[in-house]
Amino acid sequence: MKDLFRLDGKVAVVMGGGGGIGKELARGLAFQGAKVAIASRDLNKLEKVVAEIKADKDIKSEVAAFAVDGADEKSIEKLANDVVAKWGTVDILVRFTRVRHFKRLAVEYPMNDWDFMFNVNVRGLFIACKVFGKIMVAKKSGKIINYLLW
Repeated sequence: MKDLFRLDGKVAVVMGGGGGIGKELARGLAFQGAKVAIASRDLNKLEKVVAEIKADKDIKSEVAAFAVDGADEKSIEKLANDVVAKWGTVDILVRFTRVRHFKRLAVEYPMNDWDFMFNVNVRGLFIACKVFGKIMVAKKSGKIINYLLW
């Protein structure tokens, strides 16, 4: 039973893994043996997360940081290409990228804030599924986990 959830030989991408739940999801995947690409906009923050995970003596997996704009198709394509170049494939995508702006009533809500939130939370989710889905469809295998907490 202890090996029931092992992910040895798998490659996982965690978009939004720079802190909180995303960081712990990345840690859990690495603990179970997956090679883990942690991605978000803040590469400096990600490097600290990677160092923290690598410092855990119970984790033997490779973990690497990648910069990505979770709302930009070219940036997400670059992430996918960089991960495939490094590890050969992607088996798991966990998308924990989200933006929340709850500072006003809807009738007072600035449209530029709405557009940014929509582009990251909805458009970016679709783009990530599309880009990483192509890899998984081609090999007839893969898992995508979208986590959107409002």
